Parts: sequence; C-alpha cells; structure tokens
Amino acid sequence: MNKLKNINLLKCPHIVIHFCRTYSNRNILKLKERGMFQDIFPDNAANSITDIMNASPQTVYGGFDPTSDSLHVGNLLVLINLLHWQRGGHRPVALIGGATAKIGDPSGRNTERVELSKDFIDNNIHGIYKNIEAVFSNHEKYIWQDKDVLCPLKIVNNEEWYNNIKAVELIGGIGRHLRMGTLLSRASVQSRLNSSAGMSFTEFSYQLFQAYDWLHLFKEYGCNFQKKPELRLPQKRLAEQVTLLVHGEEALKEAQQATEALYKGSVAALGQINSEDVAQLFLGATVVNLLPEAGQDILDLAMKAGCFPTKRK
Repeated sequence: MNKLKNINLLKCPHIVIHFCRTYSNRNILKLKERGMFQDIFPDNAANSITDIMNASPQTVYGGFDPTSDSLHVGNLLVLINLLHWQRGGHRPVALIGGATAKIGDPSGRNTERVELSKDFIDNNIHGIYKNIEAVFSNHEKYIWQDKDVLCPLKIVNNEEWYNNIKAVELIGGIGRHLRMGTLLSRASVQSRLNSSAGMSFTEFSYQLFQAYDWLHLFKEYGCNFQKKPELRLPQKRLAEQVTLLVHGEEALKEAQQATEALYKGSVAALGQINSEDVAQLFLGATVVNLLPEAGQDILDLAMKAGCFPTKRK
C-alpha cells in the first residue's frame, strides 16, 4: 500500500501551533533581500502579508510532481525555502502531486509529457516522500539541534482528495469559477498554443487542479501561502551561481545566451552564439556540413540536411 495513504490528514490541534516558536524572523519577506523571492502575488500585497505573518504562524506549501523517483537539486532549493518558513515559526506543507503527475505540468515544455503509469507514479511518490522526510529530519537533527520546537512538517498527496471527486463535480462545480481569459494569458499556455505541437485539454486543465490544490489546503490547514513552482526560479538561480563559481562570468553569459536561443526562441541570442558554442551545445547530435548557395532559404537547407522527407506540410 502506498505509504502516503496512511498519513493522518486531520488538522493538528491549535496548541501545536502555539508551541511553535520563532528562531529567525517571522516575516519571511525579509529574505527577498537575499534573493529568496522574485515576485509577490498580488504585487501590492507586501504590507498586508507582513502584517499577517507577524500576527500569527501561517501555513505555506510547495508542490512536487512525482515524475521521477528522486528529487533533484532544484527541488532542494524549494525545500530550503520551506525550511526558512519553518524556522520562522510557520507550518510547512509539502504537496506531492500523485494525481497531477497523471495530468502533466505544461510549464517549461515544448511538447506534451509522456503519460506515466500508476505503478511508476506510486514508486516515485515513495522515493520523493523519503527525500522530503530526510531533508527536514536532517535539518532538525544536525542544523537546528533543539534550539526551539519547530512546527511539524506535513506531507500530503493530492490523490487523497481527487480520488473522492467526480469529474462532473470538478468541472461543473470548480471549473465555472475559472475565467478563460486568465487561463489563456498564462505564459505556459501561450508558449504551447503557439508551438507546432499545440496543447491538449489534459495539460490545459492542469491549472484547474493546481488552483483546487490550494483551495483544499486552505480549507484543511488554513494555507494562505504557496511557494510558486512554475517559474523554476530556484533552479535558475542555482544554475547561474554554480556556473559562475565553476566556469566564470564568460561561461555564464554563453550559457544564458544558449538558454535564450534554445528554450525561449530568441533570434537575437542565437545570432550571438559562435560556431564553437553551437558544436558544444549539440555535442553527440548528427551534423551535416552544407555549402550555402545563392537563393537558398531555410527550407532548402533543411531538405538538403535530410530533416524532412518531403516539402509537403
């Protein structure tokens, strides 16, 4: 049986929250000065958020879709963010997306994710659960070292509530509160709609599940804050710092140009990449050497390189 299904989802008694004491500043927004936060939504809510944080312990969650059997270093930074909340006297919730992994997060991708089997997802959930537990346990044992009582970590799996919701209830009762204009305006949706692969309804509906996750956690645990996963900001920040540390500033600029060209379609960035960098970027890929001729266009070159069997669309 899946380990997460044995977790008691009942609310902790209020006395547990009152015993949680603050070691670092309860106002987590102070960490914005250290690059922990990029943006706040709504962007004009900083003052009211500060008041809420200082008034009483809050609940915050970060999400992890089990698309592999272990978390990666980018996920570690999300966990560190949750640890800062915990150290500030707040209650962290780690949400494992056992249900949403079957849908597939479209953000940061040019094509639809491969459908994952239930057994594969269940195995991944078990591995990620252990990863998250280990990080928080090691922090409390080796770093925190009994300074004060920490608010306990709660790990939940969204399969536990979606298994009890019918499709008609989800779309009819919850979907009617989501406006198409807002859904279509999101960058993750726009990039996919403008791509040749397009976007399936399955991936488009990911936003509905993501919104309902937060609503459920708010109702169950009073969760007012979400550590937003979509922008991949911790992963980006870590990659920049590691590249700068190991390879230097010039290599960081080259890596950023390559990222802009390959993943964001920046023609300007593509024009700044030299032939040596291109060879390094596509190391191991099939290379065809062609001599340009007068009047040739991109399609002619692609056909000569054998990219397409025919010019027909």
